[in-house]
Amino acid sequence: MQVQTNMKSIYPSILVYAFASVLTIISTVLKCDSLTFFVKPVIVPAIFYYYIQKNGFKIDWLFFLGISSSYASDMIVLLEHRDDQVIITLLNLLTYVVMLYYVIHDLRFKKMGMQKIIYFVGNLLSFLGIVYIMLSLMSDITTISLALYVVYGVVISLLTSLAIINHLVNHNLKTFYGLLMCICFVTTDVFYVVYNFYMGMIVFLLLNLAAQFLSYFYMMKYMTVFPKSEIEYGK
Repeated sequence: MQVQTNMKSIYPSILVYAFASVLTIISTVLKCDSLTFFVKPVIVPAIFYYYIQKNGFKIDWLFFLGISSSYASDMIVLLEHRDDQVIITLLNLLTYVVMLYYVIHDLRFKKMGMQKIIYFVGNLLSFLGIVYIMLSLMSDITTISLALYVVYGVVISLLTSLAIINHLVNHNLKTFYGLLMCICFVTTDVFYVVYNFYMGMIVFLLLNLAAQFLSYFYMMKYMTVFPKSEIEYGK
């Protein structure tokens, strides 16, 4: 009975999150800005409420800082303050730095052999290559902005490469969610650049939004799966 009660109390927050996400995507397709302005701010609070329920109403304040930074960035974009691009980037960078801390904290360095290290370096160089391509698409940006984007790209590349290695070394559900979270981060950023600096097709914006909303879900799953409840694959 207690498990059923917990599931019933958690279920509405997931429904609200999913419903608001779908409505935001639909309103974007229909170019209904008033609907977007109403439903998009609901997405993060809804999924964060799921997090605190799953976490026994205990809040990790460092994680709260990270998700709050992402939410603030999203709201600035919603208000169409394009001149605040540096602030938006800094807020998203803070989110990535926070999640980088957790991924590093979860990584078992003693289980990393030379093969895993080589694989990590290869992944890191590949993601840095993607960063270089994305930066080459971003014309007419200042030197300061370029430097900030380089730092941003290095952090997200490091975060994703470590998440991949973390899942290979610790093959469990928690690291799997972390990997999916980072894939969504990369997908969001890639399609953001493609849409805003290369080809403004609506499909790229929709892929950007879908990956962003999924990243929130996987962030919460990553933060609510604890070592004692991890599912080991292949056993």
